[in-house]
Amino acid sequence: MKEKIIQIVDKINYLKGQNYNPEDIDLKKIIYLTNKSKIFKFEVESQRTYDKYKVDITTQNNDIIATYCSCPQYEIDSKCKHIAACLIKEKNKIFELKPEIKNISISDIILKNLKITTKNILNLEIEIYTTEGYRKGMYVKFKIGKNKLYTVGTKAKTFFDYYIEEFGQINFGKELTYDAKTDTFNEEDKKIIDFLLTIFYKQTGSYSYYYNNDIYIPESKTIKFIKLLKNKEYKIYGLGTFKGFEETIPFKNSLNKQDDKYIFNIDLNEYVHHINKNIIVKDNKVYILNENFTNLAIELTKYNTNKLEITEEQIPEFVEKIMPLLKNTTEIQEEIKEKVEITTPSVKLYFDLKNDAIICNIKLKYNDKEIDYFENINILRNKPYEETIINDLINYKFKIENNQIQMTKINDIGNFIENDLIEISKKYEVYTTKKLDETSIIKKNKIEAQFSIGQDNIMSYNFQLNNIDYKDLENIFNSLHENKKYYKLKSGKIINLDENKELEELENLFNDMEIDYNNLNKNNIIPKYRAIYLDSLKENKYNFIKTNNLFQEFVDNFKQYKNKNPYISQKDKTILRDYQLTGVKWLYNIYKCDLGCILADEMGLGKSIQAICFIKAILHEKKDAKILIVAPTSLIYNWEKEFEKFGSNTNYQVIAETKQKRINTLENTNTNIIITTYGLLRQDFEIYKDKQFELMIIDEAQNIKNPKTNISQTVKKIKSKTKIALTGTPIENTVMELWSIFDYMMPGFFTNLTKFQSKYNVKTFEEKDKIILNNLNKQISPFILRRKKIDVAKELPKKIENNIYLDMYP
Repeated sequence: MKEKIIQIVDKINYLKGQNYNPEDIDLKKIIYLTNKSKIFKFEVESQRTYDKYKVDITTQNNDIIATYCSCPQYEIDSKCKHIAACLIKEKNKIFELKPEIKNISISDIILKNLKITTKNILNLEIEIYTTEGYRKGMYVKFKIGKNKLYTVGTKAKTFFDYYIEEFGQINFGKELTYDAKTDTFNEEDKKIIDFLLTIFYKQTGSYSYYYNNDIYIPESKTIKFIKLLKNKEYKIYGLGTFKGFEETIPFKNSLNKQDDKYIFNIDLNEYVHHINKNIIVKDNKVYILNENFTNLAIELTKYNTNKLEITEEQIPEFVEKIMPLLKNTTEIQEEIKEKVEITTPSVKLYFDLKNDAIICNIKLKYNDKEIDYFENINILRNKPYEETIINDLINYKFKIENNQIQMTKINDIGNFIENDLIEISKKYEVYTTKKLDETSIIKKNKIEAQFSIGQDNIMSYNFQLNNIDYKDLENIFNSLHENKKYYKLKSGKIINLDENKELEELENLFNDMEIDYNNLNKNNIIPKYRAIYLDSLKENKYNFIKTNNLFQEFVDNFKQYKNKNPYISQKDKTILRDYQLTGVKWLYNIYKCDLGCILADEMGLGKSIQAICFIKAILHEKKDAKILIVAPTSLIYNWEKEFEKFGSNTNYQVIAETKQKRINTLENTNTNIIITTYGLLRQDFEIYKDKQFELMIIDEAQNIKNPKTNISQTVKKIKSKTKIALTGTPIENTVMELWSIFDYMMPGFFTNLTKFQSKYNVKTFEEKDKIILNNLNKQISPFILRRKKIDVAKELPKKIENNIYLDMYP
């Protein structure tokens, strides 16, 4: 793995990365891309400064395909020690390696982490010189040592290599053999050496940049280098020893008035030594000149003058552009000070809310004159100070377009009203309009969802959304998905979405119950049997759901089915096994609650005998009840035999003769129980369509698994108070089959087919997805009773109590 990382970052960066403090490396997050690539995003603290660098490492199939670091070294070499340090620290995650497991004792850990530092601190001496001609520029010669200092010179590459690796020895002379293990430098000198080695490695091989064995400093880096010498003594060849630098203007200058003219003098003829155009030596001091002042000096030199004559009209422009460069070093004639000295204006900020944007107007008062920030007027203005005002507003997310300062993004507006307005008023005098003052931030919404079952046996719902119009909901939910912090209501108020967890829960409830929030004030009716699922959500997920007494009574009746004992004769009790008795009770409870269900016991566990005993319980209460049983052609006579064996005292009849005989029988029979086939039901639908049944049972319910077939559509059109399905395989290939069976027994339970396909990503009849079943389990498990032979065999000695679970894949 070491060699793999070295190929990416090279040996020097690898060695530097090895010595990086792991605590300074923070893996912020991992982004997973659609092409199975991953981006590891790090934040790495600089070893020499307080900067933090951003590092990105992109992998695909455990190979590094891209790297990035925001440090200057990466900009030069496209590789750096920060990337190396990240690869070394997180190699197990990045390359998906399994970490080695070793038995390490506490003493091993202590001894391994115990480091004894006995390093010698060496001195560093810097000498700067400049050259003209072909190799014009600034060069650095540096020496190291303890008492006697030695020039590094031709041994620079070896020195830098060993310095980075912290390993190796170089002999410089009688009193110095540099040993990278034991010799080091103070922190300030380390920063200087780090800078020099970066420049050196970039320039190695270019002889024009390595003149006379010394390091050439590019003009763009000279100021940065001088600033590293802020607290250090250093030499400039031919000029002496210096310490640090100054950033003031060292030239004498003055402003006086003569007659109707203002005369500005600056003595650029004073003796200076130029390191380059922005760094000079004057009066035994090193000065770093402001870039704008340097440009002014160049312009004056070009016209061979040290003097400017300024008219009265030019004074504002002169003071605005020239005076700030001199940083209060100008000697000004007493009589004109009031005229030319820049004053700091008083500031008033006016905020207003217009067309979904906050508008800011800046008023500035200079002496006795108040002006608008964008007003073009010939008075002396403090542009630098005015710029700080604008920068403050930009930091608060305002933008300037077409001479207007405005904030348009709702997140920025909400945060400004809620937090930043108070902060900016501590610095400036702030005024707000009534409209802005009345724009309140709603941090919490009291939401209540009321679900009720009425005397008409219909369940309805009503939502109380404090402060929110139904029309706002879709946009609010979209804003939540986009991770927006604020949303502006049609009323003008702003909701803080970060602190409104109730809204997230509300959307989840809509999704769980498949309620269309766009039609909340139009159709607020849902099937009553969804109350069972809603009750589980109320208890476990949503505490803002309220229900009425009839709703609770309906749910309680369903939960207490074990206590609702249907009529079962003494003889049947001796025949039925315990799990079958449980099944009969469960079917009866479903019937009493006006629901539908699937009895999904494995084949051979007696679904038909449970259904027959259940039918007898209904007929015991309602002697005239009409019951329809639909089965495949091959099974209708099996049903007849089962009734002969277990229901001989009931009034049943198989309808399977010729068409005319079937019609005569159906039109004239007083039979309680009709047994027919799927095919004959479709043929005789005109007779069945106007009949009302108390109970309808379909056997081998997978016959209606495809909702688009004529048989499925015919079965679902039959009218019955309760509909029950029997099948050992409620799902053979796809959850679409389950949808179709539920659409028969409790239409609307899963809403329409299109929404179901969209929610569960069902596209074909060939899908078979356990994850979908797991998601559906809690919702549908109260309406499916399934026992497996292996479980029933284990429990035969005992009575099975409420053994309800969903397992479509035995």
